[in-house]
Amino acid sequence: KIAISVGPVSGRVTAKQINDAVQDALSSGILAVHVLGWAFEANVGEVKSQLEKRGKVKAELIMIRPDTLAEGLKAAQPEMLFSPLALPDIDVETEKNGKEKQLRVTLKGVGLFDRKRRESKYKTADSGYVSAWYLDEDYDGDCFVDCQMFFDFKKAPNIKAALKAEVDPEEFTLKLTSEPFPVRGYKRIAVKVVDVYGNESTVVRDLT
Repeated sequence: KIAISVGPVSGRVTAKQINDAVQDALSSGILAVHVLGWAFEANVGEVKSQLEKRGKVKAELIMIRPDTLAEGLKAAQPEMLFSPLALPDIDVETEKNGKEKQLRVTLKGVGLFDRKRRESKYKTADSGYVSAWYLDEDYDGDCFVDCQMFFDFKKAPNIKAALKAEVDPEEFTLKLTSEPFPVRGYKRIAVKVVDVYGNESTVVRDLT
């Protein structure tokens, strides 16, 4: 048996929805839950892992293709309407700057689902699949703040005249490691990745 929970059409799947779905499944003796949604809150991957560690229920987060909401649009290839939610793969390193501890975040890649072949894949961060990524250095669990932003310019913009200076072409390639930053109040970071198709995925990491 599989329990199914579907998120709101005009909102995001929340941690509470996932938790409630898992608890309802447990009380009914069901050990597998599929949570479907058109959008998900940033911390859902973390919540999923925590719930699975605590209990016996296996939770799967499933993304519904956004164009299913387009009025009057006939769904093409129904077998490709759903896919597992992709999450960025990151590494957090600690370094010391005098007495202060600082962190650097490295984007390693992102997991994705090939809808045509119905199989999971992994794209490294330098494969050209990642268009941009963003770092919130002190994520409050609610609002994502772009503290650091990194872009992959497929074509170097012509800004020489505006800047009146030469720009190293390397500056327009995707940087995979962030600048160092201190641990702040919430002791939590979030990384958002945008792929070449415009799809977003976010992962949250506690620093404690």
